[in-house]
Amino acid sequence: MTPELPTLARLRERFRSPGENLPELRGICRLDNPSGDAEAEVIIQYLHALGARTSTLKELLDGIAGLEDEEELSAFECREGVAVTHASDGWWLLFVDGDA
Repeated sequence: MTPELPTLARLRERFRSPGENLPELRGICRLDNPSGDAEAEVIIQYLHALGARTSTLKELLDGIAGLEDEEELSAFECREGVAVTHASDGWWLLFVDGDA
């Protein structure tokens, strides 16, 4: 990831509703082992069921971006990895490489 990218904190601030606290960061998940977090595992399984690959952070980012008609999940590249957010629930997850 490059320094020109926003930090996770900056992304969460950008999407914060006026007068509200920062959106909840549910966890930091290693891409090679998402089973440590229930939401991360569901996201990976969901993407796999739709034929998206998630072996790398780029594949995760592209997989979510490529979902037609997806209104709930969004993914953003940030300095720390790939931030995934769920619109209606408001939570965020940070996916990082396995060696991070």
